[in-house]
Amino acid sequence: MSGSPGNTYQHIHISGNARVLLGNAVGQATESAFAARADYTRLYANSSLRPVSTYVARPQLQCKIEKQLLNESGTRADEARTLVVYGLGGAGKSQLVLNYVREHRQDYAGVFWIEAGSKETLARDYIQVYGLLYGRMASTGQDLVKLEDAVPAVKRWFQSRQDGLWLVVLDSADAVDNEEDASYIDLRYFVPDGPKLHVVVTTRSSTAQEMTPLDPVQVGELEPSEAIELFQRTAKVAAFNIETTGEIGRIVKELGYLALAITLAGSYVSMTPRLKSDVKRYIPEYKRRRKELLQRRPKRHVHQYGESVLSTWETSFEAITNQDPTAARLLSLLAFVNFEDITVDLFSRDLPCDDFENKASHFQTVWWSFLFETSEWASHNLESCFETLQDYSLLQWKADQDSYAMHKLVHAWSYDRLDADVQKQLSRLSLNLIAEATKQEHIGPSRQIRIVPHLMAGFELYSQLYRTANEISLDLLKIVETIASFLTRIGRWPEAYTVRLFHTTNMSTLQGKEHPDALTSTNDLALLLDFQGKYNEAETIHRQTLALRQSILGKEHPDTLISTANLALTYRNQGRWKEAEELQVQVMEIRKRKKELGEEHPDILSSIANLASTYRNQGRWKEAEELQVHVIKIRKKVLGEEHSDTLNNMTSLVSIYWRQGRWKEAEKLGIQVIEITKRVLGEEHPDTLSNMANLASIYWDQGRLEKTEEMDIQIVEARKRVLGEEHPDTLTSIASLASTYWSQGRLERAEELDIQVMEARKRVLGEEHPDTLSGIANMASTYRNQGLWKEAEKLDIQVMEITKKVLGEEHPDTLYIIANLALTYKKQGRLERAEELDIQVIEARKRVLGEEHPDTLRSMANLAITWNGQGRAAEATSLMNKCVQLRKRILGPEHPDTKASLETLHEWEGRGYE
Repeated sequence: MSGSPGNTYQHIHISGNARVLLGNAVGQATESAFAARADYTRLYANSSLRPVSTYVARPQLQCKIEKQLLNESGTRADEARTLVVYGLGGAGKSQLVLNYVREHRQDYAGVFWIEAGSKETLARDYIQVYGLLYGRMASTGQDLVKLEDAVPAVKRWFQSRQDGLWLVVLDSADAVDNEEDASYIDLRYFVPDGPKLHVVVTTRSSTAQEMTPLDPVQVGELEPSEAIELFQRTAKVAAFNIETTGEIGRIVKELGYLALAITLAGSYVSMTPRLKSDVKRYIPEYKRRRKELLQRRPKRHVHQYGESVLSTWETSFEAITNQDPTAARLLSLLAFVNFEDITVDLFSRDLPCDDFENKASHFQTVWWSFLFETSEWASHNLESCFETLQDYSLLQWKADQDSYAMHKLVHAWSYDRLDADVQKQLSRLSLNLIAEATKQEHIGPSRQIRIVPHLMAGFELYSQLYRTANEISLDLLKIVETIASFLTRIGRWPEAYTVRLFHTTNMSTLQGKEHPDALTSTNDLALLLDFQGKYNEAETIHRQTLALRQSILGKEHPDTLISTANLALTYRNQGRWKEAEELQVQVMEIRKRKKELGEEHPDILSSIANLASTYRNQGRWKEAEELQVHVIKIRKKVLGEEHSDTLNNMTSLVSIYWRQGRWKEAEKLGIQVIEITKRVLGEEHPDTLSNMANLASIYWDQGRLEKTEEMDIQIVEARKRVLGEEHPDTLTSIASLASTYWSQGRLERAEELDIQVMEARKRVLGEEHPDTLSGIANMASTYRNQGLWKEAEKLDIQVMEITKKVLGEEHPDTLYIIANLALTYKKQGRLERAEELDIQVIEARKRVLGEEHPDTLRSMANLAITWNGQGRAAEATSLMNKCVQLRKRILGPEHPDTKASLETLHEWEGRGYE
């Protein structure tokens, strides 16, 4: 790869309210504002969880809940009563609270059940609650609500309630302890408050009780009578006599009175006629299996849950093996994917079996041969396996997600029960399975997003099991390569980097770091660092790759030139445009010297186009234009007007026209490119949408804001459908829409979107990614225009410090941020501090960009305005006059910047300034 993906534009607010084109970014959309409903009354639960028919009342615990919630003491009258229900996984916490809801439904105006077991389900349910409270469903496909909007809105709604009593249940909030864990949830952020509100949190974490003054309710073992009744109900057996009752008592005692273990055991008995007719046979069989298991299996993940639980599941597993061996193998394989959102179509495949077998090194490494022990595919057999596991309570169907889920402990047990060799075998098979899923045709963005947790769960286990390169084959590294490429393609760069690093490290060990495949993998690793904005790390790897290729292949080998071009692009991202130019000229000249290529060879044209982009960044627009026009002319002749390379260069020319303020020419060419891409690629192809975004930017600069808004919304919705809600280009669209609202004076709406984009980028790209920093800069600009000077200053300083650290003190982006901070000081009347920063920026830009770069001239105009504010009229007028003359010569008299500075100069001179 020799270039960055696509030609998309991103808008941020900077000095002078300019809208700057910066490249790729990420975003999400929110719904339009609407009034909250005050009359909502009903039971809401997005979860498919319901009180089970076999539920056994637990009066002591029930009484504790009622006492804590319905007793008025313990909390202030103006705050919610929050109760934590905690205990061991499988102890029956959720069923206990569900029963409370069922018994006290009439006491509440409304009950809301939110699954808090993961960030995804928490976000999904919170958004659904928001939609219900405010009278609009959040899943209609229009005006999608985001979590950043839903949480404060829901909190405000409950805080404002003065009538009735309301209940919110946050179920399975387990990831609340370790802030370093990627799955960590800051539960306090999601807990609403209000004088008429009860909140119940169920969790395995005992530390969650610290969030409330109410005494927590700990759910542990069932009472013996409760356990006996639960077993009878689930096993569907009646206690005909004292002897049978005594035997059931011994069974539940052996099971440790744990609700989940008893439910599983009862399910097993109910499906095993010989045990159902004689429950005395259960304990001997159970003990026999337990002894065998304890002699051979590890208990790393689930030892704290006791031997009885593990043995219960093992007994069920043996029954499944006898009933349906394929289902038993499926259970083992499921240990190597994520335990949630397991869909049957994850196992479907598009390739004919014979075709895929030809690509596999050994038939036994193909996952379906493990499952079915045959090459024949039958989807109904697979569905039957899932149903069997559901029958034994080892899988649960989640109707709201249209998928299965596996209890975390069952998932851990199904992995730990396997021997080490089998774990390695199934780890290989799971990678094969998931890689196949990524290669299926017509895989949409929602499916792509759902596959990622399975990819990373399988890869994590694989990388843990295979820690040395001599255990890894090249065939398996090809599968890892497929996964890394998929993650890169959908914009999941941090995950892609993790997988690619594993691939590069092991490929270098197996083949040697100088092997062409190892160098290619290393090159791709550096590109992923570029995409994440980690330019210094990328530079180091690009340099290493370039040095190796130069020594092995020579300075003029095509692969060496690719490495040189990539290093040049990294320099350009770092703002080191002179160094980038030197390398790009070097690559271009070498390629031109190669007679076998010829002047019209694609590699030569790519070199010229890259150099043109660097000239554009340097403000050398005439030179950039000449090169792009030259490239477009040749590509039209050789490739045709509709070729993707031709269209990419035409898009770059649109940007050059835009930079020069030649909006009519930019608009005309932009429309032409859009019409071609629609015809050739389709109306919702990513390239078509990128070109539409560019045209929207041109309309924005022309002040055609209604047209801009219309296009921005269209692009946002299309990118959500095509790319997914957290793809970099989707978030770029959201940032652009926020910029449009900002220009329309709809500052509150702009603020909502800016916050949404800022938080999304922190989550997806990391807090130090350049796109994340530009999102924070946008937020600061919105605050500045709202007159919130302190808030704007705080964000400006935050962005400035991080940008200095990440990009360097004199990177062009850093200087933009410092200019913004100067503007904030100016708005506050702190003109001396503003002057210091203005001078700092102008001097740095002279050194880095040159005295006549457009950005340097912008700094000159900013300093003149500061001097004018300080009453230094003569100096201000003189400096602005110099700026006008330079802009006329460099940008032309019709450029918007030239006109703006000339208008300011005439205004000052009209007031008597000399």
